[in-house]
Amino acid sequence: MSMELSPPAIGGIRPAAPATEPVKTLGFDPSIPATDNELIMMNNLNPSPSASAVNALENNDSASSSNNSSAQILRARLQLSAICWSLFLAGWNDGTSGPLIPRMQNVYHASFLVVSLVFVVSSLGFISGAAVNMHWTDKQGFGRLMVFGIYSSVLVRLVIIQHA
Repeated sequence: MSMELSPPAIGGIRPAAPATEPVKTLGFDPSIPATDNELIMMNNLNPSPSASAVNALENNDSASSSNNSSAQILRARLQLSAICWSLFLAGWNDGTSGPLIPRMQNVYHASFLVVSLVFVVSSLGFISGAAVNMHWTDKQGFGRLMVFGIYSSVLVRLVIIQHA
């Protein structure tokens, strides 16, 4: 014989009666069949190589693998050098405003304080760009974001050229 004790009323309101169904916890419940989407998600989280991929790796002859690996190494080195060169040029471009401050003061007849705002505005642009970059990459995709960045950079330089 079980006695059920009800909690005391707080402020004249009694809590709801306890549910008769068991409380489900977060986690795996083997009594519930997995849906197709859940199975796809589990396969993506823990991929296993297919038999054909394993057989292709086992049957690969050493001559073609050495040719492929040297070509892949050459391609990887070219890609790495292209990335390093582009980042070097981007840093050089971003660092040119410092040595050009005296020239900007003479050309635009501005005080040191006003010309120094170039650093403040560019650093705010870098910070906001870094904060928004990952969100935009997830939403739009890396390729679209790269094309947008290239075209916006070209547009800004065209505006600068028109006012020079």
